[in-house]
Amino acid sequence: MNILNPEIEQLFLSDSRSAVALVYMDHPSGVVRTHTGAGPQEWDNEIWYGTGEMGSIGLIKDGDAASQVQLTLKTTDPAQIADVVRDDMAGSEVRIYLAALDSNMRIAAVQLMYLGFVNQTPVEYDDLPSISVDCVGVEYRWNAAKENTRYTSGAQRALYPNDSYCDDVEAISKGPLSSYSGSEAVSSGGNTRTTSRYER
Repeated sequence: MNILNPEIEQLFLSDSRSAVALVYMDHPSGVVRTHTGAGPQEWDNEIWYGTGEMGSIGLIKDGDAASQVQLTLKTTDPAQIADVVRDDMAGSEVRIYLAALDSNMRIAAVQLMYLGFVNQTPVEYDDLPSISVDCVGVEYRWNAAKENTRYTSGAQRALYPNDSYCDDVEAISKGPLSSYSGSEAVSSGGNTRTTSRYER
């Protein structure tokens, strides 16, 4: 559960209470720093650029480390769309902060609200194209483990029948390397007997 720090609580009790969300993304072409307000904001010795009504953040489920959040940016800039299509953002870190503003509409206090990773980045080509960044929480990877993370011969060949890369894994794991004969030699297709230097 996210509990607001006292500084933010105090700012929210003031007559001029206001807030924005800061979004940090570790994009392959360079770090992206944006916020949901208008114009630039300075925090952590960096400039965060406002998306205004062109950007939106989906619901963040409090206390759910595996939660999924969607970030959306509407754009008329072909270069931004080209960056998303060209660069593979999957696995890139995403952080979302709550930033309370002071009476001058400047960032006065910040608190991390979400930490996750990019899962996929679909693009919708409407009259006003939109870029979506589908994010998953830290625990998502543990809850949805992929079979190809199991480095066994069976798991690898189920995905790639002609790939013998993992054929030796199980044999090697059963004993010291000095006892391994190489009967399931890598690159041999898994069935060719080879002579180990320990058998000479």
